[in-house]
Amino acid sequence: MKDFLIRSFCLAAVILILAGYNQVLKDRSKDEEITKLEAQVTKLQQEKETLKSYEGITAEIQRIEHEMRLITEKMDTLKNQRDRSRALEEHIRTADGKAGQKVLAE
Repeated sequence: MKDFLIRSFCLAAVILILAGYNQVLKDRSKDEEITKLEAQVTKLQQEKETLKSYEGITAEIQRIEHEMRLITEKMDTLKNQRDRSRALEEHIRTADGKAGQKVLAE
């Protein structure tokens, strides 16, 4: 029975390690996308400043501001998803640690 519990614990540990690795890859991907989006926002802000120097180009400025808002919303969504994923991962680690301690105590 103890052998079964140890093997079960090891299997759970492997699954958590794989899930954690997958989460790290997702976080990296999201971080890369956030970096790209921030670069786009910077570029659009520069375009906006350039266009502000010209009279009568309000439609183009509004288009750029709209794109900036969309990109900012997407960045916020990605950041929230990343933060929730990290919180869930931490919760899983904590829960698995408690379960492992119970198994070892038995």
